[in-house]
Amino acid sequence: MKDCAHFILNELGLAPPNGSTELQDLTAHGHRYSMFKAGCVLCVNHGMGYASITILLHEIIKLLHYAEVNDPIIIRTGTCGSLDTPLGTVIISDAAVNDFCEPYFCTPILGKMVKQPVGVNQEVVNELKELSQNHFNFPVITGKTMSNEHLYESTASKSAVLSYGTDEQRNEYFEKLIANNVVNLDMESVALFSITYQMGIKAAVINVVVNTILTDNMVAVTNKRFSVFSHREIHKPENENQKWRTKISSQNELQFNMAISSSIFVVQMMLVYDEGGIKMKNPNIELMDQDILYHLALGNESHDLVEMFGDVKFICMGGTPKRMEQFAHYIMEEIGYRLPTGTALQDISRFSYRYAMYKVGPVLSISHGMGVPSLTILLHEIIKLMYHAKVKDPIFFRIGTCGGIGIEPGSVVVTEEAVDELLKPFYEVAILGKIVKRPALLNKKLIREIKALVSSEDPYSVLSGKTMCTNDFYEGQARMDGAFCEFSEIERLEYLERLQKNGVINIEMESSAFAALTYHAGIKSAIVCVAYLDRLKHDQIFHPKEVLEEWQKRPQILVARYIKRYLQKVQTKTTELYDGSYPYNHLCNSMCVKSPRRFKLVQQESESYD
Repeated sequence: MKDCAHFILNELGLAPPNGSTELQDLTAHGHRYSMFKAGCVLCVNHGMGYASITILLHEIIKLLHYAEVNDPIIIRTGTCGSLDTPLGTVIISDAAVNDFCEPYFCTPILGKMVKQPVGVNQEVVNELKELSQNHFNFPVITGKTMSNEHLYESTASKSAVLSYGTDEQRNEYFEKLIANNVVNLDMESVALFSITYQMGIKAAVINVVVNTILTDNMVAVTNKRFSVFSHREIHKPENENQKWRTKISSQNELQFNMAISSSIFVVQMMLVYDEGGIKMKNPNIELMDQDILYHLALGNESHDLVEMFGDVKFICMGGTPKRMEQFAHYIMEEIGYRLPTGTALQDISRFSYRYAMYKVGPVLSISHGMGVPSLTILLHEIIKLMYHAKVKDPIFFRIGTCGGIGIEPGSVVVTEEAVDELLKPFYEVAILGKIVKRPALLNKKLIREIKALVSSEDPYSVLSGKTMCTNDFYEGQARMDGAFCEFSEIERLEYLERLQKNGVINIEMESSAFAALTYHAGIKSAIVCVAYLDRLKHDQIFHPKEVLEEWQKRPQILVARYIKRYLQKVQTKTTELYDGSYPYNHLCNSMCVKSPRRFKLVQQESESYD
């Protein structure tokens, strides 16, 4: 989005001479999003999926309200997969539907599923169409966009960890989408069009096609072509006399009577362990020329993944890149890991601009973004990374923050059971148009071992109980400080107290998917979070930054104790005395390249600025 801001400045004739002024990220200290101001334009990244974009929309809409901005227009520019539209085509969404071809954004609020209407402002769509006519040397079309909650599962991707359905069933599903006029798929449009429609804000979605789902789930363009394609979304037409009209008009809810067959049979194939190593049972993986882990900027034929990651044992995930970088440095000290003189930790996935990943001996420290969609993308690719690296019996941790229910702020919560917004211990995902339920289970033995490491000298409480996972940060968690709220303080409190009576002690946005996917893959996992506030009392966080930074280290301390204790046990099996240090491995932070040509290709394909 920084590149977009510079582009806008140039197009508006506002660029400073000779780069005398550098654009600043206005939200740099949030470590969540990046926001740049280019004249009258705000350029903001929204992350991946519903969960991340809805948080941003609530806060951006409130920002515009406090700034007394009149009649803003919100435009999402991004990339998408198409069904049969050629690569490089720009698609302006004139309608948006969910996984079931319904024009609704569904979200649980106060324990009840609420269908929120989706509305696309046709005036904005028509203006964009007019601006595109006879001005570009690439195709621009309009069409219906389907928003998937999950990148891999919802489209039955052949490059997923698990294999869903046969080719015939998959193709049948996509042919039905084509018959219902769906032209492309993304992960945000339904949420954006629903929230902006309800707020009476004009909005648009403009995507460029980077892969065709019917033939290939992988991104099918090189970095050079990707760069060209991505600029198509924000390109200025040759005719500068055409301007956006600012006249306010009423918006009408779009109604679509669409349905898809629910008789599609989904074949689920799981991962099993073979002598401790992950054995993939998605047959499509073995048939690929190479498996590009697009969002990690890695590939099994471009990189020597066994050399780079074969010694990994612990995968620690958390929300922000900054937090996981800090954890990487912290765990380095705790296990006594030594880097060669003159070297420093490097973000291994820096060329993807999606996640941040650091390797400290047997520990991977990775940011997973916010919410289920972002987390599940990472989990698919990390599990495949462990498979290609021939890692044996990895242990996954989610280390994060949460809101507590009836517990003191600063308390650490070890999740015993993960439930969804309706208090069901399942993770539900739409696959080929059919809901699939997966049990959200965590490893009980691992949980007991973590709890046993709590010290009586710890100046804070460590609790265990149910964790509720929500897809929405504001309404889904019964917050009254979002951009809109349609329930009372009494209803809010009654709902939270009902959660408390059902054993829920904290709320966050990833636990059910994390528990379900790791359990489904046969991987040990645990979730350790710190509560920033008691939701029975507050919706907003009032504690100083220094206090919050100390609190967020608390779950890291507990997980580090487990890792150190585990390594100590392993060490004492081969030596009489454990000296508290982990020996330096010269391969741990290097890029081990198998094929320079493929390495460059993977780097280019992952270098997305979307």
